[in-house]
Amino acid sequence: MHDGHPLVGFLEARLTDDGTLSREDVEAKRRILAEIVPETNDMDQALDSEFRSTKRDTDTEPYIGERLLRILAAPYANHQDYRDEWRP
Repeated sequence: MHDGHPLVGFLEARLTDDGTLSREDVEAKRRILAEIVPETNDMDQALDSEFRSTKRDTDTEPYIGERLLRILAAPYANHQDYRDEWRP
């Protein structure tokens, strides 16, 4: 599901590296990355096009999927590849 999004790539790498998570936890988080995040962003974009009169500023009002990615990445905030702009 990477789709070029650096935060998704970061999370996929952490899931591969994180030996503390059970196989079930890793699979559940991978499914969230692959299925839920894109779906919620698509819903946000559809709602925006239907009901917003101005363009969304995704820096100050991120899509739900983006917010979910930031929350999933928060436990890895001390990792050297974590970026400050990913903080929830």
